[in-house]
Amino acid sequence: MWSIEEVGAWLESFDLHDSKECFIENEISGAELFTLTDEDLVSIGIIKLGPRKKILRKIEELNIGRNQSALNSPTGSDGAVGIGK
Repeated sequence: MWSIEEVGAWLESFDLHDSKECFIENEISGAELFTLTDEDLVSIGIIKLGPRKKILRKIEELNIGRNQSALNSPTGSDGAVGIGK
């Protein structure tokens, strides 16, 4: 799984620098990233709709990639394919 710092770097790669600080302050690592909801983002201080939608879309893209990687894995799904490996 990604560390808090790796999640921050991921956010920066999409020019979401302000959101990065909210994630760090709330200790969001890879384990929490995949379960975040719109309400969660508001509760950690990401108020603007645009960044929230962008973050949720990028999380969905990561989940799709994880699921596809798991399907192609010779050992099946380990729940962490492609994250921090």
